[in-house]
Amino acid sequence: MHLGEAGMSKAAGEEILAFSLEKNAIVVTLDADFHTILAISGASGPSAIRKRLQGLGATEVFEVVQNVLAGYGAALKRGPLVTVKAHKTTCHRLPVGSRVTGRSQGRFSLPIRRPPWEELFPSGA
Repeated sequence: MHLGEAGMSKAAGEEILAFSLEKNAIVVTLDADFHTILAISGASGPSAIRKRLQGLGATEVFEVVQNVLAGYGAALKRGPLVTVKAHKTTCHRLPVGSRVTGRSQGRFSLPIRRPPWEELFPSGA
């Protein structure tokens, strides 16, 4: 569910986290604030997936989330912070302090496809 569908498009981070906790939902975001709020507060949830990948379309975002769910599905039920980068993904338990073990000791590479324009206009062409 997109926050706009819940009438929360202008809600503060704390409100979004409270809503997600109440709905037992996972926050998926580009914003580092959610990880910061959860880490500083000592909260044990909700889970938050931070995508550090810019310019992805809906299909690519869906693929990233599916990969995270496949790699950390069981852990996501317990409220970790997941950070997705181009070449690795990290997962930390809440409250912050210990690593969640998943693939490759808590890290795995996500198969991120090149943007479609790179296929049409390869560099050096």
